[in-house]
Amino acid sequence: MKSKNCSFAIPLFCLMILMHCGASLAASKPQVTAREVMERVKARDRGDDMTADIKVILTNRHGEKRSREMKTWRKDMEWGTKTRLLITAPPEIAGVGLLSWTYDDEDRDDLQWLYIPALKKVRMITSSEKGDYFMGTDFTYDDMDEDLSINDYDYKILEVYEQDGKTMYRVESIPKTEQTARKLGYGRIIHEIRGDIWMIVHSRMFDRKDRPLKHLDIPHINKINDIWTPNMLIMVNEQTSHSTVFEFSNLQYNSRLKDELFDRNYLDRE
Repeated sequence: MKSKNCSFAIPLFCLMILMHCGASLAASKPQVTAREVMERVKARDRGDDMTADIKVILTNRHGEKRSREMKTWRKDMEWGTKTRLLITAPPEIAGVGLLSWTYDDEDRDDLQWLYIPALKKVRMITSSEKGDYFMGTDFTYDDMDEDLSINDYDYKILEVYEQDGKTMYRVESIPKTEQTARKLGYGRIIHEIRGDIWMIVHSRMFDRKDRPLKHLDIPHINKINDIWTPNMLIMVNEQTSHSTVFEFSNLQYNSRLKDELFDRNYLDRE
């Protein structure tokens, strides 16, 4: 289931003003580490479970568009998160399903299974396939895992700034090992995070040679059942000029989804 480099240097006259007023930068902007920022993003309220319909629009470099329809479900467990996705249209790929189990325990590997109706078979997505793209979209299998995996990366705050009266954090994420970078397909990611609601609103992905690869925009966020919710995801591959738009509708939280909905033996059922 995310560049700009900016300085933390504070001009001398700003320091003089702060000292004169008896204020301090620490008082106006509580200090948090990059890891703490990402932990707050992961821990934000998402409800106990969620279900939604998704319209997918794929656009190639020539401006030609294709559309798909999907359903998605997510349920938080004591040990982590289960997420399921089912393609419902067009008919030629309807029934394709993806199931993800994401563990909070960093010593356990996350699991994913793919169901392809033509084969009538469920197969596990291997670790080496996490960086592959899902069904012609610009989202990798790892991108499609809704639960944020923060243990694969080391983090650094590049900048804390104000935008539209909100505190924003620009956080750089670098895979801890070269093996992880190969698995996920990213050399680094830079996230723009809203500090008032702890949501990622923009991400920039770089390949392992540090070339711009993709960027993700989350342009529309509103409250549903008092939970901050993205209504759209836009992923653009800068190297291929291909893009994928996810538009969410009929989104519901806390519906008490049954556990069997997330059993790999039920991937072919709605």
